[in-house]
Amino acid sequence: MKKLLLITLLVLFCVSSVLPPALPSSFYGYVYSDRGLNGKQVFVYIDNVQVAKTRIFLYQGQTVYVIDVPMDDVLDGATATFKIGRVICGTGVLHSGTAQQLDLIFSRK
Repeated sequence: MKKLLLITLLVLFCVSSVLPPALPSSFYGYVYSDRGLNGKQVFVYIDNVQVAKTRIFLYQGQTVYVIDVPMDDVLDGATATFKIGRVICGTGVLHSGTAQQLDLIFSRK
């Protein structure tokens, strides 16, 4: 009986200590530019560290992107910087489990 109780408590402890991973913070939107950017990459940085990347593509004649940024509790509420090449095109705030429209503007002067 004591063994069964001990095993039950051990299993409950192990199961309760495993948390599911945080859902990503997703972004999507149009990419506005006077240049053809189809196939170019969008990079996401947090504190100057690249955390995600995706490719720009055409959808119904429009230049668009979709990206998932991996999350954890520390990143919730952090500001992400979106770049195409070295050009900053937008910023967004990370929130786990959300999908936010963020249109990017690529302008190289």
